[in-house]
Amino acid sequence: MEEKINYINSLLKRKGYKMTYTRGLIVKVFIKNPDKHFTKKDIYLKLKKEGNNIGIATVYRNIELFKENNIIDEFIRKNEILYELKLFSKKIIHAHFICNNCKKIIDYKNTDCSLKIIKAIDVLEKKHDFEITNVDVAFLGKCENCIN
Repeated sequence: MEEKINYINSLLKRKGYKMTYTRGLIVKVFIKNPDKHFTKKDIYLKLKKEGNNIGIATVYRNIELFKENNIIDEFIRKNEILYELKLFSKKIIHAHFICNNCKKIIDYKNTDCSLKIIKAIDVLEKKHDFEITNVDVAFLGKCENCIN
């Protein structure tokens, strides 16, 4: 975990930011829970529960900073904005199955499908002279439990 924190620290430093105590706390939540999805409020409540004296506005500002610097990723599930660690993800294309009924989120990992999407991105970039920097894929429907 320290390696990842040090890497994020150096990345922030190169962009003119410091790794403050609060930023370190927020980063640790994501690093300790690499497969979890959080709202800004989830992060705030988790840190408060651990006994940290932190303001909600501070958490919100730092989440935005991490998002702008590609450390975390944002996606929308229904009317909720969720965040997850992006920086150390080894997935080529990040996709989710999202159950409309119970709100369960399943990370989707399929190399063959990712390669097809990457080929489509290449075609779109060339055809429209456009650089695509991010792709969010969400499959909406019902999970196995809600179907039964």
